[in-house]
Amino acid sequence: MDLFTKCMDIVKTCLRYVNMSTDSIDEVVLVGGSTWICKIKELLKELFNGKVLYQRINPDEAVTCGVGMLAAKLSGMCDEAVQAMELIDVIPLSLCVGILNDAMVVLILEGSPIPTKKEHTFCTGYDNQTTVDITVYQGDISKYKENTSLAHFLLSGLPSTARRVVKVVVRFEIDGNGILHASAK
Repeated sequence: MDLFTKCMDIVKTCLRYVNMSTDSIDEVVLVGGSTWICKIKELLKELFNGKVLYQRINPDEAVTCGVGMLAAKLSGMCDEAVQAMELIDVIPLSLCVGILNDAMVVLILEGSPIPTKKEHTFCTGYDNQTTVDITVYQGDISKYKENTSLAHFLLSGLPSTARRVVKVVVRFEIDGNGILHASAK
């Protein structure tokens, strides 16, 4: 039952990310192997207040249709019905910057809608530090070394002064195509 409860928690988290309640959902479409488990179906039906669960959709077709609708909407080459649909693309894993002692600072939290942009101000960690190594990670594990490194860049030319005096602003921006642009100044 613990695993079934975790599954329902994930569904609730997804709804929370997009600021929706179960009452605002018109149809529930199930795709994938776990959705054939009777207990999962029972709990989902209960969570969505008895709504019919649609399960006769080929998973490959569901993904293809979703991608096609998103592409049509982004390009503007679609009819009014597709244009009126609310399609929300989100970040699947958090985007972070590694800092001292194997810790990390999350700039963009998993489930954030795309496009988005966030920035965070850091301080130098050492006296007379004139460069800062910035590594971008993807993942939700508290130790950055256990996450996936996406990019690394060096910010140089910082004034040589006491630690914590120089401020470095790191900015992450994800455009409508899901492309991450990372910068620092």
